[in-house]
Amino acid sequence: MHWPALSMFAESCITSVSISEIPNPRIYQNTQAELRRAQRRVARRKKGSKRRRRAVLLLQKVHQGITHRRRDFLHKLSTAVIRKYGTVKVEGLNVSGMSRGKLAKQILDCSWSEWFRQLRYKAAEAGRRLVAVDPKYTSQICSQCGFKHPDNRKTQAHFACLSCGYQDHADHNAAVNISARNEPLDANVSGVALCVV
Repeated sequence: MHWPALSMFAESCITSVSISEIPNPRIYQNTQAELRRAQRRVARRKKGSKRRRRAVLLLQKVHQGITHRRRDFLHKLSTAVIRKYGTVKVEGLNVSGMSRGKLAKQILDCSWSEWFRQLRYKAAEAGRRLVAVDPKYTSQICSQCGFKHPDNRKTQAHFACLSCGYQDHADHNAAVNISARNEPLDANVSGVALCVV
């Protein structure tokens, strides 16, 4: 039986063994110009004026549009995954900790926590299994020979094993490693946001 092992990265929203790579739609990033104009409009209006209130409403609509487009994308994606597979393996990532790092904006734009929340409740409703796998070294271990080294992952996208010479897309290699792991994450799962991708 084949089930997807989902690997989350900021570059591609999801990478899986049995699903093709789903690119990050970058909804927030693509709306930056519109957002900037709306914020500038608010800043130029006099505080307490009717025009400022109208400008604030327009700014709220831009933010609301970002939220709605992101949620629509995540609902369609999570529904498709849950309908297609009986068991879905995901990385048990600490999203709140990761969202304080260098890739914070990209991680928050992907909205990993929301997507994992949707996968959790949809899997429960549909009677499917959602398994959180320990994410340690999934991007550093070779899926062919099992050799682990930090230099195996040359760049964000390129994986080249120093031992056997195997080369692959780094996200796909990580998804294969997640698929091969059988043990569920036994650490405090409630404290970790399940990254099911």
